[in-house]
Amino acid sequence: MESNANPTAKDRPPTVHLPCGPNGAGGTTRARELQAGLQAVRFSLDEWMLRT
Repeated sequence: MESNANPTAKDRPPTVHLPCGPNGAGGTTRARELQAGLQAVRFSLDEWMLRT
């Protein structure tokens, strides 16, 4: 089996990251970092709840 030290997104199984914690603890900031770093999709209740 060939080793790949830096697999691309298509080589990894799907993963769900679910940050949680009290307001102001940095969950949204961390989710944005993960989204950018992993080229992921981010669903955010913060923005959804603030829609007009």
